[in-house]
Amino acid sequence: MNTKAIDDLPRRLAKRMLEYRYPDAHFNVSYFDFFVQGVNMAGELTFGPELARAVAAANALLARWDDPTGFDAPELSYIHSYGEFLVAEGMADFDYGAWVAASGCEMPTSFSASLAPIGTELIAYLTRLDPGLLGGADPLARARRVLALRRRLFHAEIEQREREAVRERREGNYGAALNWAYPALRLDPDNVAVREVVASVRDVEPVLPRVEVGSWLPAVEAVDGWLSQPEVAALARCVAAAPSDRAPDMVEVGSYKGRSTLAIACAISDLGLRCHLTTVDPHEGYRYGDGHDTYSTLIANLTRSKVDSAVTIVRSRGDEAQISGPLCFAFIDGLHDAESVRADHEHISPLLMPGGLLAFHDYFEHYPGIVKLVGELMFSSEFEFIECADRLVVLRRI
Repeated sequence: MNTKAIDDLPRRLAKRMLEYRYPDAHFNVSYFDFFVQGVNMAGELTFGPELARAVAAANALLARWDDPTGFDAPELSYIHSYGEFLVAEGMADFDYGAWVAASGCEMPTSFSASLAPIGTELIAYLTRLDPGLLGGADPLARARRVLALRRRLFHAEIEQREREAVRERREGNYGAALNWAYPALRLDPDNVAVREVVASVRDVEPVLPRVEVGSWLPAVEAVDGWLSQPEVAALARCVAAAPSDRAPDMVEVGSYKGRSTLAIACAISDLGLRCHLTTVDPHEGYRYGDGHDTYSTLIANLTRSKVDSAVTIVRSRGDEAQISGPLCFAFIDGLHDAESVRADHEHISPLLMPGGLLAFHDYFEHYPGIVKLVGELMFSSEFEFIECADRLVVLRRI
């Protein structure tokens, strides 16, 4: 039989496993990474704390982070979903549901099981591609091999995206260049040409009017959060350029302790605008904060800078908040998984008036849901790309 035909099924399965990623988009690992970290040459799967630590280390490498992000109880839910994936694909010949029930807790601690024939084919295929892939216990070494296989399995897609990103950047189509670049970096984080495209687009002169932020920037930077100086300046430019003379209301989804909220409110105050910001966040102590309710901290930070009168705080999910329009500016920075960011957009963005500005935070390769949605919007008839500052992208309703 033709070798290509034999390899077709495991190849397609490997690529599909690479496309399945942890629902919480902070993690770059895929089911393929779990498979490689958890399986041995005998075809046995082993789940438990060691695998969790190995995948955390792999995630840090694949995401180009300096330190591994540890897997705790919420992350172990991915192990649960991965087991279900294996059963659904016919790769594991055991009763997964019964095993979970017998474990006495929601999250499994460890188990081993032989793989079904399709899994055995996959192991054989991967071993032919890289004989040392499943050998050894060093998680970072395995992660590097996974990255090499990712480049090999997706080489056509990576090459096309690199080529188009470079071309669009050369022609000055910056939004289109980023739209090609970020999915390529998701597959090949070390791609030098694509990284150069992203860096050059971020260095392009801003389209929106410049705003002096020096007088209130220290107050913003004193607040915990993940907003960089270029992103603070971009938010100020959005406030200045939004058509607030026709619609004075602005909305922010995701405030945490108020770093971005304070930036928007300070810009409103400093520019002497008669605008009002509604900021939406449940303040439920999500784990990427400090695990505590941040509502009182947000109020204190706004009050300290004397801009609290310009802000209304709504404790709610972005897609459930009672917001009225029209809006001149909306900033979406809530949960970053594909479903949540789309739900926030579909709930808030229709309230934007023509000419209104829409910004998303964390628009880069780690969050494919955001990248995909922004790409759809900038190539639709409703929005156009304006500028990108670091990981904040600005669109305008046409």
